[in-house]
Amino acid sequence: MKCKHFYYFYHYKTQMSSRSKTSCRRGTIPVKSRNAVSGKKFTYCRTSHPVKPSKGWKKQMPHRGAERELLMKECGPKAFLMPKSLKFPVVKASRGKNPSSCTISPKGVLAAYRRAKQYGYPKIAKKAYDLAKKEGFKWTM
Repeated sequence: MKCKHFYYFYHYKTQMSSRSKTSCRRGTIPVKSRNAVSGKKFTYCRTSHPVKPSKGWKKQMPHRGAERELLMKECGPKAFLMPKSLKFPVVKASRGKNPSSCTISPKGVLAAYRRAKQYGYPKIAKKAYDLAKKEGFKWTM
C-alpha cells in the first residue's frame, strides 16, 4: 500500500513541477525570453502555426492543357504520377524566361500525395509517398 501511495504522490509532484507558470490557452505555446534592457527572464504565449510545406505550389504548378503537354515533351513521363492522362504533376512548369529544370519539386509531390488521398487514388498516393521517401523530403520522416 505504501508503494502505491508513493507512486501516485511522486507522479502528482512531477506533473505539477512540469507545468509552466504561464498558462497558455489552446493553440499557443509558452516561450521563454529575456528582456533586452533589464535582462529579466519572462514567459509569454506565442501562437503555434502549422507548417505549410506545400505553400506556393499553386503558382508553380503547370496548368491544364498546353502547359502540361509542353512539360511532358520537355521532361517526359517522370513529370507526372499519371503520365497518360497528365494528372498529378510533380515538376515545376516552364513559364516565360524560366525554363523547366525537370527536377522533382517537394511541394509538387506533397500536393500530389494529398490530392490523391482526397480523390481516392490509393496507388498514386503510395507512388507519391515512395517518391518523396526516395528523394529524402522532410515530410516523410
